[in-house]
Amino acid sequence: MNIMKKKSEELLRLARNALEKAGANPVMAEAAAKHLVRAEEHGLPTHGMSRVPFYCGFLKNGRADGAARPKLASDKAAVCLIDNRDGLPYESSAWAIEEVMQRARRNGIGFAGICNSAHVGVLGIHLLPVAAAGMVGVAFTNSPAAIPAWGGKKALFGTNPVAFAFPRKSGDPLVIDL
Repeated sequence: MNIMKKKSEELLRLARNALEKAGANPVMAEAAAKHLVRAEEHGLPTHGMSRVPFYCGFLKNGRADGAARPKLASDKAAVCLIDNRDGLPYESSAWAIEEVMQRARRNGIGFAGICNSAHVGVLGIHLLPVAAAGMVGVAFTNSPAAIPAWGGKKALFGTNPVAFAFPRKSGDPLVIDL
């Protein structure tokens, strides 16, 4: 086993165990841990393992429901809405990506929304399977006020993340994550 794979497996185990101890159900903990390790593998530690205490805090203080399991709230041909039910959003995000790809194959376009969610990590990572399937992916989310206006002192604007993924004939997909 190569050293990077062993390190990733150890990080996955540590993150999953911490999240479960903080109250996440096993599926939620596994999905969140996998995303955080992927962020580390992509060189994005600000959205990797450093988020474990952040998410554990969400679970412990009731900002996230560790027992929550997502459910389909609305289903219309090319569009669906997944209710995250206030859990950590990684299971819902993976489900949304699968739904989008299936719906795009059937209808030429697919769109999934997620409600009752929270911090979703690195949007571009969520889109990698879309590009790997030869499709173009777009993901976006809202965010709370975090940045003051020029010269201001009070947070007014959110960062409102957005990401795009484009397949390429040769090489890795082009991913733009802002």
